[in-house]
Amino acid sequence: MVADEAEKIDQSPEIMSTLKTGYQSKSKVARVNMNTGKQEFYYPYCFKIIIAERSPDERKAKGVLDRTFVFNTYHGKPKYDIKEILKPAGDIKRQSLLNELIDFRKLLLIYRLFHFQDPIVDIDIGLEGRHKELCKPVLQLFHSSIQSLEEIEESFQILLNAKNQRKGNSIEAALHPIIVNLVSVKGNDIYVGQIWDGILETIPGIRDEKRANEFQTYDYGTIYRNTITNIISGSTSKSMMLKPTNTITLVICISCKSCYHLGRIIHNNVSSS
Repeated sequence: MVADEAEKIDQSPEIMSTLKTGYQSKSKVARVNMNTGKQEFYYPYCFKIIIAERSPDERKAKGVLDRTFVFNTYHGKPKYDIKEILKPAGDIKRQSLLNELIDFRKLLLIYRLFHFQDPIVDIDIGLEGRHKELCKPVLQLFHSSIQSLEEIEESFQILLNAKNQRKGNSIEAALHPIIVNLVSVKGNDIYVGQIWDGILETIPGIRDEKRANEFQTYDYGTIYRNTITNIISGSTSKSMMLKPTNTITLVICISCKSCYHLGRIIHNNVSSS
């Protein structure tokens, strides 16, 4: 599945639902066939490529982005223009290249049909969670090809390192030391206003006095006070909650205050209080 010019997919609940469902091999999505007017079910599990000028909004597509490798592409100078190859207009060289592409596509189709019933061997890739969902299906397909497998593993490692680095540079990661410091100084109850003040004092950026709830950061773009509140609200657990009082209060369990990371309270060998 290839989606081009997909800048607004985060604004389509239908597309987001399809992408989220498509990570499980037996899951189905219901769609109405416009020709018959009947509801039909489809399997969205497949390799997906999303091409866009910007990434989806992380607040709306966090689950999708967690299961996605994101990287930038750059303008290149290919020897042949694919648009011209697809329409050779009688040019012998272009027609030859088009025939080569069509033959290769047919070869791939025959290979797929020939191996359609082959079992997919379960393997241990040493990864868990989102990383496992991203890498395991591809590694399973190439597990018997040692040369290809090594190249694929190296490529995945580069992509995983970049993914982890982006997480480390996210606004959630920047909130971590701010909140930990507030807990150590203020105690268990923290007001969201105090977190916002900590952001203004700690994160480099430009503040517009006329827009008190907006902050132009150098590293994370424009952030808003309600965005920070939503991030914290979406990260609540048994030991972290937002009280619906006149002034919002954040409560963090003392035993877990050092485990706050990337917008979540992570319990590593620490029992919930």
